[in-house]
Amino acid sequence: LERLRQDNTLLYGRLRYAAQHTDRKVFPDEELDARYGSAFEDSVNPFTEFHRRVKESQLQQLSVPERITLTASRALLSHRYGRLCCFVYSLAMHLLVLLTMYKMAHSAHAR
Repeated sequence: LERLRQDNTLLYGRLRYAAQHTDRKVFPDEELDARYGSAFEDSVNPFTEFHRRVKESQLQQLSVPERITLTASRALLSHRYGRLCCFVYSLAMHLLVLLTMYKMAHSAHAR
C-alpha cells in the first residue's frame, strides 16, 4: 500500500511537471489534486524527511513508560469522543475532590 502511494505521488509530480509546460489543466478533480498535492510537496521538501528522522530519534530516546504514555495519549486524544471522555473524567474527579473537601470541612466544623 505504501509503495502504491509513493508511485501515485511520483506520477502526480510528473503530471504536474507536464502541466507546467502545457496550457492545459491536468487535474480536473480538486480532491485528487488536494490528496496527492500535499504528499508531493512533502516528498519534494527536504525538511520533511529531516523532521521525521528527528522525531524518530526523540521517540527512541524515551524510556518505555514514557513511550507507552505518549502512545496512549496520542490514541486517546486524537479522537473527538476520547477528548470528551477525558474532559468529563477530569471534571468528575475535580468535583469529587471538591465535594470531599467540603464535606470534611463542614464535618470537622460541626464537632
